[in-house]
Amino acid sequence: MTSHLNTISFLVSQKGKPVSVKDNFIYKLNKTTNSTKYYRCAEQSCTVTLHTDLNDVLVKVKGDHSHPPEPDEIEIRKFKQNLKQRAIQETVPIPKIYDEESSRFCLTSLSIAILPAQREIAGSLNKSRRLQTPVIPDSQTFDIPEVYSKTLKNEPFLCIDKFIRRKTRLLVFTSREQLTLLFESSIIFMDGTFSASPSIFDQVYSLHGIKYQQCFACAFGLLPDRKKPTYKFLFQELKNLAAEMNLCFNPITIMSDFETGLAEAIHSEFPNCNHVGCFFHFTQAVYRHIQTLALSQEYNNNEEVRLICRKLMALSLLPLHLVMQSFDDLFELILQAPSNKFDLLKPLFNYFDNYWIKQVDLKNGMFSD
Repeated sequence: MTSHLNTISFLVSQKGKPVSVKDNFIYKLNKTTNSTKYYRCAEQSCTVTLHTDLNDVLVKVKGDHSHPPEPDEIEIRKFKQNLKQRAIQETVPIPKIYDEESSRFCLTSLSIAILPAQREIAGSLNKSRRLQTPVIPDSQTFDIPEVYSKTLKNEPFLCIDKFIRRKTRLLVFTSREQLTLLFESSIIFMDGTFSASPSIFDQVYSLHGIKYQQCFACAFGLLPDRKKPTYKFLFQELKNLAAEMNLCFNPITIMSDFETGLAEAIHSEFPNCNHVGCFFHFTQAVYRHIQTLALSQEYNNNEEVRLICRKLMALSLLPLHLVMQSFDDLFELILQAPSNKFDLLKPLFNYFDNYWIKQVDLKNGMFSD
């Protein structure tokens, strides 16, 4: 039986090489022969050596250490090794792994004093994770690793994986629990983001539902474009999934941005649904046009101009029957202003009238009813 004095443990160095630990001293592997592994104290000036057989059973230790043991340094090494293993094997965010391991290790006050902060170690952990991550494909004909198609509970997460057309693929990731929440929600929120999308797709599209008076992300799609047929295909596939679960995907209200293709798909697939535009996207669109008309400086520096622009944006908060009259009153205000001081705003009002008043369906657009 191996005594306590003869027990050794093993770690891995930052360079991936084996390291042995005995009596709170650290040894680096120096060489390996046909029968023995030779380790040398990690302290460069110390000449103590440790020998094991090829099965990592301690044979002997030669010499006396010229320095004190390093229990705190060993704890930090174990901590870092666990962080690295979890970063490689899991998809949990690095800050969360760091916090969980910090709590689990119950480090001493001396260990905490030399513990690297999360922001200091995050770079190397992310690098280790990236080395294990499959290269982002350059075409839509690729295999999805199981780690990305299953939840942490090993349940299906990739629920839709189909080619709409040749080399045009649509993916949707969600769990059964998230789908249930989505299908049972009477109000659905939809939005796409483009900066986070892989280059072989056009956008990351998310659908959110309401439960317990809170908004929850329910499904994440990788869409090839922003066309009506693509959105229709997405909704039809979700309806099919709902039917398989003996549920119905037929929300009462959908809130989204103002994409033409999306609006047409919603009206086609959910004809009885109340489709409303998102106030944030609306004000964002109006402000982008303010920038296009080179009015940003006036908006920032002229309080009267800024107030009129904000009143224009606030029209969407009025009851529908008051929108047209309020718009006309606001337009009349700038037309009758002395010294033509608001003439620079006329192009903005023309844009608002031509698009938001005349093109957007007021009953199914931005404006309240």
